[in-house]
Amino acid sequence: MLSFLIAASFEEAGLTPALLRERAVADDPGTMQAILSRAAARGEIDPGRLTPRIASLPVDLVRHDLIMTLAPVPDSTLVEIVDRIFLPLVRPARG
Repeated sequence: MLSFLIAASFEEAGLTPALLRERAVADDPGTMQAILSRAAARGEIDPGRLTPRIASLPVDLVRHDLIMTLAPVPDSTLVEIVDRIFLPLVRPARG
């Protein structure tokens, strides 16, 4: 039911979720890229493991929490998103 209400709201406003996201990040689209570039330069992540979807994952998960709770995302959730979800996907392979 919620998805129908959200879809109707977007249609009424003449928006799509993708357009809303684009507007939300339009002011500073390079922030995440800068963070990832610095992490790669320090050897903390393997840029070869980054796909556009994986690179956007942390921000997408935070946005999901914000939309679902309409409240600030707790620090513990941010730590979990970065340390337990994102970093295992992009850390360099240990050899």
